[in-house]
Amino acid sequence: MTERKYLKDEFKPIQVTWTLEQLVEAGEWWADVLGLGGWTIDIELARGFTIPESEAEVTWTLTKRRATVRLLDPNDKPNGDPIDMERALVHELLHVVFAAWDDSSRDGMSEILIAVGIEQPIERLAILLVAFRRNIAKYKFKREDQF
Repeated sequence: MTERKYLKDEFKPIQVTWTLEQLVEAGEWWADVLGLGGWTIDIELARGFTIPESEAEVTWTLTKRRATVRLLDPNDKPNGDPIDMERALVHELLHVVFAAWDDSSRDGMSEILIAVGIEQPIERLAILLVAFRRNIAKYKFKREDQF
């Protein structure tokens, strides 16, 4: 039996820097893949001081099916860690996929419950989807893997 590597071991953060035009094109592709065709999704680059301590953020109006994804300008990454703009984009688009659930579930939740119940599963899905697109889906997860 061949030993398989785990996704976490191979899917380390990498620098994926795109222009706004490339982000918009990728956003359209991912929105289609994720079934967000009925949504109007704007994609913007944001300066670091406008989205502190984050690589991206998304806001949405569920009733209008409209969302805005703002991704950190890579020049503003404070600690020099690589930014995978595609992973960050997919993460925010997944929030839109789960917008109805996400809106209602956050009411009254503690920060830790939001992290464990919403952010971690969405991040895992974003990593998996990007990994599949990059053809490294031959790896498997260990239950205790944390990203």
